[in-house]
Amino acid sequence: MFTKEEKEKAQYFKFSLHPLEELEYFLKPRFLSVIDQDTSLNNTKILQTMIPKQILLFWHDAIPSGEVQKSIDKIRQYNDGYQVILFNEQSAGEFIQRHYGQDLYRLYERRCVHPSMKSDLFRMCYLALNGGVYVDIDINCHHSLKEIFNTYSFDCFLFFSRGKPCCIDNDFIVCQPNNPIILASIEKIRENLTIERSFSSVWECTGPGAVSMAVLELLMQKILSDNEEKSPLGGLLLGCHDLAKRAYGHVEMEYKKTAAGNWRSFHFPRQLCQL
Repeated sequence: MFTKEEKEKAQYFKFSLHPLEELEYFLKPRFLSVIDQDTSLNNTKILQTMIPKQILLFWHDAIPSGEVQKSIDKIRQYNDGYQVILFNEQSAGEFIQRHYGQDLYRLYERRCVHPSMKSDLFRMCYLALNGGVYVDIDINCHHSLKEIFNTYSFDCFLFFSRGKPCCIDNDFIVCQPNNPIILASIEKIRENLTIERSFSSVWECTGPGAVSMAVLELLMQKILSDNEEKSPLGGLLLGCHDLAKRAYGHVEMEYKKTAAGNWRSFHFPRQLCQL
């Protein structure tokens, strides 16, 4: 049962001028399943999961650069038993058009104005249908990705980051097909790409900001209904980003030094809805 104060906070969440700043308050076991620190895996039982054994990757060009190909090769090397699937901008667009129709495809083509935005939308669309594992391509894999999650029970696993900004990340996703968190993230991205409002960055529009808002909105519904059993958040597990170290480290690749490769350097248009 949630308290009166918690229900009032949920009721007025939609009126918050800075809703993402509310996330820090809710990142605790009372509201969400959270792993706040990486603990030893010694004598930890390995669980059998229903997660499809496929790893999804995205690179905007049809032919990856040398450093990107090296990353792909290492992911394949350390993930025996997993099918590693690589999409590019064109093949990802074709996937969305085929499975989601012309309207979402048009948003992908016209309003996802940076490769990172296309990747943000596509990964959710693919995982919603097929499930599996998604990981950003700029990593140095040194163990199987399953080392991150195979001791936990969940339907959807995401990393979170504390600090400013506090967020639920989308750089590593593990889920079953037709997961409600992934479906809600697609709808939040769709809304952000069509609504008449300004966004400060790719991060806010289609990236972790959108995923964080999707989860927060589902959480507000859960608090207001006071029904734990029927909440789509029941299978969500959030892990601290330190867990990534079990399998990989981040690599600062050359493409990130350009605006075309790094969303942080990209001048985001103020009104996407006019494109």
